[in-house]
Amino acid sequence: MQSPIAPPAVVFVDAVGTANDTYTIPAMAGVDYLVGGKVVPAGTYPGTGTVTVTAKAQTDYGLAPGAPASWTVTFKDSLAGAAPRITGIAKVGYTLTANPGIWSPAPVTLRYQWYRAGIAIVGATAATYRPTNTDAGATLTVRVIASKTGYTTVGKPSAATAAVAKDSLAGAAPRITGTAKVGYTLTANPGIWSPAPVTLRYQWYRAGIAIVGATAATYRPTNTDAGATLTVRVIASKTGYTTVGKPSAATAAVAKDSLAGATPRITGTAKVGYTLTANPGTWSPSPVTLRYQWYRAGIAIVGATAATYRPTNADAGATLTVRVIASKTGYTTVGKSSAATAAVAKGSLAGAAPWITGVFEVGYTLTTGVDPWSPSPVTLRYQWYRSKVAVVGATNATYTLTAADAGATITVKVIASRTGYTTAGATSPATSKIASGYVPPAPAPYEPPAPAPYEPPAPVAYYANCDAVRAAGAAPLYASQPGYRGALDRDRDGIACE
Repeated sequence: MQSPIAPPAVVFVDAVGTANDTYTIPAMAGVDYLVGGKVVPAGTYPGTGTVTVTAKAQTDYGLAPGAPASWTVTFKDSLAGAAPRITGIAKVGYTLTANPGIWSPAPVTLRYQWYRAGIAIVGATAATYRPTNTDAGATLTVRVIASKTGYTTVGKPSAATAAVAKDSLAGAAPRITGTAKVGYTLTANPGIWSPAPVTLRYQWYRAGIAIVGATAATYRPTNTDAGATLTVRVIASKTGYTTVGKPSAATAAVAKDSLAGATPRITGTAKVGYTLTANPGTWSPSPVTLRYQWYRAGIAIVGATAATYRPTNADAGATLTVRVIASKTGYTTVGKSSAATAAVAKGSLAGAAPWITGVFEVGYTLTTGVDPWSPSPVTLRYQWYRSKVAVVGATNATYTLTAADAGATITVKVIASRTGYTTAGATSPATSKIASGYVPPAPAPYEPPAPAPYEPPAPVAYYANCDAVRAAGAAPLYASQPGYRGALDRDRDGIACE
């Protein structure tokens, strides 16, 4: 009776590459394996084309019902191609291309997979790849997968690229707009940078040296910048890109700013001896240093550099102006002139009325008493009047009474003058009427006079002081009476020792 057996299956290996395709005949007692009608011993054999292996039971054996007894495999051929090459610049933003070479037998379907540091990049399955910021610093490879119906699919990796470099941002040199002047705003115009968006930073420089804290797109020059040139450097950055900085051209030398102020005004009376004041108004930006210069008829007055000025004799008849000169560090010095005053009027001389001393009697000398005039020095002239009529030639400080003065009142006028001042005059109070004094009678025809007793003439009175006048019973003493003198008449009213 035959023993039923189930023959083991033949093992087929359809590996990549023709040389590696095999089929293996198992060893089994009671079973022969036949290829092409011939018994093939147990072992492994190269597989090419279509191979059919059948199992046949030996004498005294029988195949178990339903046991497989035939195996057929058609070995796929292997596609041939070189390892791919990557061409292009391994840099963020630049395109890399997988060059797959020639595969055979053509035609062949090719697929691609790009890898970052050995890890497949999701979605990167085209023949080209543009590195992104994520790839910066890593190496890239590509795997080309070739497939064709009836052939084993084959994949081949490329060599790795160099580490992907960050891309360079592209932009023009910045431009500075605005006025290069202290206090004015300058603006850095960075132009267009790509690929957008890009983060921009700024650094301003004074004569090539970075200005601490000046890192905005605008800059307002200060006093320190006056006379220097300015530049700005725009620094562009973006993740995955090399940071790039570009400097602008230099500005012109920064000009000092101009101070602003109103035209000064002169207040006060334009008159010799009076004080004038320069009102400079408000200047900005404060604080501002102010200086002054006064001018006479457009010519600078030496030493007149204060905010006030007192016109002198030399100014009489001329107009005056003042120039206010404003200065501040970092700013252009500015001067502004006032409007002219009216012509400077002469000053006024001040003095009290004079008085007359002496005996108010023909033959006596009268003297003018004068208090000081101001401002000194002052030149004084005199004119004597007889009952308000000027006495010709009587122009001294003293006057001797003549017979023409008898019965008249006498006054004296003091005329004060000084260069740059209006001439002024003051008249004394009038004296009492001038006494005639002793006048001898006209001679008569000679007749021997009758002898008369001798009477000496009355003595001329003289009093040392008012006590003596009172002791003599002569008080009050009038100007027409003997013994009157101005020294006894303190109030100059013509009555002494009242």
